[in-house]
Amino acid sequence: MLWGADVLVRKGDAVGRWRELATPLFPAVAMLFVLVGYNDFGTLLCLLILFVGLLWTAGVRLRVFAGMLAAGAAGLSLLVAAPGKRDYRLERLSAFFSPPENCDQLACYQALQGKYALADGGWFGVGLGKASLKWGWLPNGENDFIFAIIAEELGVIGCSVVLVLFAVLAYTGLRIARRVDDPFRRLAASAAVTWLVAQAVINIGGVVGIMPITGLPLPFVSDGGSALVVTLAAVGMLASFARAEPDAARALHARPPARWVRLLWAPLPPLPPPRRPRQDRSAKAASSAAASSAAASERRR
Repeated sequence: MLWGADVLVRKGDAVGRWRELATPLFPAVAMLFVLVGYNDFGTLLCLLILFVGLLWTAGVRLRVFAGMLAAGAAGLSLLVAAPGKRDYRLERLSAFFSPPENCDQLACYQALQGKYALADGGWFGVGLGKASLKWGWLPNGENDFIFAIIAEELGVIGCSVVLVLFAVLAYTGLRIARRVDDPFRRLAASAAVTWLVAQAVINIGGVVGIMPITGLPLPFVSDGGSALVVTLAAVGMLASFARAEPDAARALHARPPARWVRLLWAPLPPLPPPRRPRQDRSAKAASSAAASSAAASERRR
């Protein structure tokens, strides 16, 4: 994410050309297909979505996305049919597209148990900590299918709270990306929000049955130390970008915290350049309009 944002910022306005994207972005994505996609299909999907979010924020043309979509579909198809992974991945896809009555019990076991948890929860759930399917019945109930346990314990109301929190994260992250002045921070913030929200959508979609199961954890919720550390690092980066917003920086400098607080937490962000007074801008516009009208009258003479 950070590397891609830095590369796109360095390229500037030339980022819309195929030749500029071909080095080094596209070779790096091709390496991801080989190094990551063969062993972890779900993580590759998140990385590709992150890459698309970076390019979209940078202003890449739509025809570039059309070409990337065709190349990405071909690459993902090859990964599904890769030797050593073909049976497992095709089993997941066939379980997703097969009706429940015709699905193999072993292939559909996890998806069916997840739906049972969703059905048992109802509107208000069975109570916090009282889920029964997490005691060995639902595989990976603490990780990939944690949303099903939330549905069983807290019901539709608890699931709605989780969805609203992810929607607030998406809105806040995109607002930060829109308000910061630095293009690198704008690209990195957009990529971070795209990654976190896309991973949550893929995980929840697999649990409720509208997407194939990929094995991705639910950000902030699923068990796992390394995933949580990286996710919190991304949120800390977004918080740092929010502090660097022009209005936020002025507010922090207007009422700075104590020195020991800044030493323990974070220094004050740099103060943005002062705003130009509105009357100066209007006077400048009026003078430029007067100059243009004088030039037009001179040409008529």
